[in-house]
Amino acid sequence: MVKMDKDALDSSLQEILDHIERRRKEIPADFYSLVRVPNLFMFTQRVRVLLKLLRQQGLIPLAKRRILEVGCGEGSWLVYLMLWGATPDLMSGIDLDQQALKQAMRRLPEADLRFGNAADLPWSDNSFDIVLQMTAFSTMLDGRLRQDAAREMMRVVKPDGVIIWYDLRFDNPKNPSIRPVKAREIKEMFPGCSVKLKRVTLVPPLMRWIVPVSWILALLLEKIPLLRSHLLGRIRPPQTANSTTGSKSSPVGSSVTRIP
Repeated sequence: MVKMDKDALDSSLQEILDHIERRRKEIPADFYSLVRVPNLFMFTQRVRVLLKLLRQQGLIPLAKRRILEVGCGEGSWLVYLMLWGATPDLMSGIDLDQQALKQAMRRLPEADLRFGNAADLPWSDNSFDIVLQMTAFSTMLDGRLRQDAAREMMRVVKPDGVIIWYDLRFDNPKNPSIRPVKAREIKEMFPGCSVKLKRVTLVPPLMRWIVPVSWILALLLEKIPLLRSHLLGRIRPPQTANSTTGSKSSPVGSSVTRIP
């Protein structure tokens, strides 16, 4: 598939930057702070399933893994990965938001953090054991940008590596500047790959209302799949990919597993 032309790419990237600036002006600085109990609940639950996924995929310990986060923002997830054993100078990140990236650089001075976009990653083929994106794709409104970003992630992940995915599966009526990513679209963006997804995260509006009243009730409600707003999972490249010659096998469709 042909990549986006420069004008279309620039327009899509500007949409993302405009969204970031609007959110920065409209939302209180501490809106996502873990000091707020609902945010702590969301974070705790997300970490629990993410660590379980990393263990299941044989990625723990993280110490010798080369890791890239696409859309790293202020570097929070890279910091958490470091606390879980990842080596700072083996970690990389990229983001469009220069203000957030400067904060990430202060927090992780040894990491390879770069300004840029997900559709043109400045790293060589087969560079990373783990490539992760945490809600970056839902800010990409143009499907062509998503396709290009997915291809770049596939290019830089090692043939035996893994892509970690966490993003919205529902629309947010209060935020038209994001678009959810359904399981079918993920499958289409990563043809030939093995895709394993799990519905996670209690719907945030409900969570913010319930958690201050009862943490236990929120845990019970989160067990209902229809009330989970995000997809967390892993994407593995086709095992038949030839990483030395650059040739690619013909995709025969992605294997998608959904876990309720």
